[in-house]
Amino acid sequence: MARPTVNCFQSPVSPRRRNVSLLEETILLRKREVMTVRAAVGEALILHYMDDVLVCAPNDDLLSHALDLTIDSLVAAGFELQEEKIQRMPPWKHLGLETDSAYVAGVVSRAEQAVLSEVSNTALFNLLSKLVNLVSHQEQQFYVMHIRSHTDLPGFIAEGNRRGDALAAPVEMAPFPNIFGQAKISHQLFHQNAPGLVRQFHLTREQAQAIVAMCPSCQQHTLPALSAGANPRGLNSCEVWQMDVTHIMSFGRQRYVHVSVDTFSGAVYASAHTGEKSSDAMKHLIQAFSFLGIPKSIKTDNGPTYTSKEFRSFLQQWGVEHKTGIPYSLTGQAILERTHQNLKRVLSQQHQSLKLETPQIQLSKALFTLNFLNCTFENLNPPIVRHFRENCQLQLKAKPPVMVKDPATRETEGPHDLITWGHGYAFVSTPSGLKWVPAKWVKPFIHKTPKPPAEAPQVASAAWRRRKRQTLSF
Repeated sequence: MARPTVNCFQSPVSPRRRNVSLLEETILLRKREVMTVRAAVGEALILHYMDDVLVCAPNDDLLSHALDLTIDSLVAAGFELQEEKIQRMPPWKHLGLETDSAYVAGVVSRAEQAVLSEVSNTALFNLLSKLVNLVSHQEQQFYVMHIRSHTDLPGFIAEGNRRGDALAAPVEMAPFPNIFGQAKISHQLFHQNAPGLVRQFHLTREQAQAIVAMCPSCQQHTLPALSAGANPRGLNSCEVWQMDVTHIMSFGRQRYVHVSVDTFSGAVYASAHTGEKSSDAMKHLIQAFSFLGIPKSIKTDNGPTYTSKEFRSFLQQWGVEHKTGIPYSLTGQAILERTHQNLKRVLSQQHQSLKLETPQIQLSKALFTLNFLNCTFENLNPPIVRHFRENCQLQLKAKPPVMVKDPATRETEGPHDLITWGHGYAFVSTPSGLKWVPAKWVKPFIHKTPKPPAEAPQVASAAWRRRKRQTLSF
């Protein structure tokens, strides 16, 4: 793409606006004339900065037309152009290179008086040869500026970089900025994690991680995509739930947020209440049942909210088994504690755009992000899909035998059948029943094949003499 420049022209004196300095008036007049020409030429790119004008176009005809219009417009406005400063053909005497590629910036800055070695790519060799010739014959100084791509920084430099990318992009990559832009807008709205962007917009892992890394809210509140520890969990949806209350002080009177999570799918439901009494817990569960279904069992702590007769009677009416953990032990409900952490992080990420909304609206948007958008790279199905549709990836078709370490005796027992396993946990079938154990305690069972019996010394000696006799006979 050719790049003629028009620079170093003299300015007319206008007596109309004496309260404005001559420099400010000149810049405003040039900018108005350039904008008029820019609207008339269409696809051509015209950049104006101080006393320089850069004209770029995809073909020579449009380039010549745009350059002539620019010169005629400036002359008609009263500017006197110096003909020796109008550059129509390379080598350019006044060269400024702006690029969003750190590789290109490094090559150009080292190209002067460089010697090219053998390059297998013919097209690349031709481009590098032209670059070395252009830079080596440059009489005036030139400057190479590296601009970071895909940034929202204002200014004519970033805008020119975006317009240059649009003109230089090949046809097959034309939809890419739209998809990437949609992913950025969606992340600014919901702040989903990188696997969620990969699943929704079919981006590469590096592109999705770049969007998350560029978000200032996600830098302060990163959302990990790791599973919880070795807590007992269900093998299907609505088998085992964990339930507890967390406090979100920004909600005011409704700061008591009751949270329920399905231990199989990771689907979450949360509701804001004015207290943590049994009546509030029962209201929360009725809403959760309508959203996720009725579980077989619910695990809670030993707090007065869940040990009251009203709460136990409520669960009996719905046919739900109630289990409690070890008193004052947070690790007994590690899945729920991780869910509390994730919920608060998403609320913090979305707080800037929802700070004037009610707690119910803020919770609803955060739950939509956690249940419908976020996922992991190991399984791109979000929690709500895993909850309402049986996922064959989470179940083992075969039950391989494994060896399990007993923490009490520190001895390895087995072999036992492995029912299922995941990140950090395993579910095995032992003679005493089914057990959830940490994955580090489980090792594959390897069958030991007996060695063949060794030959007697007399037999081995006779065989050796027989082979020696056959060799000598030949």
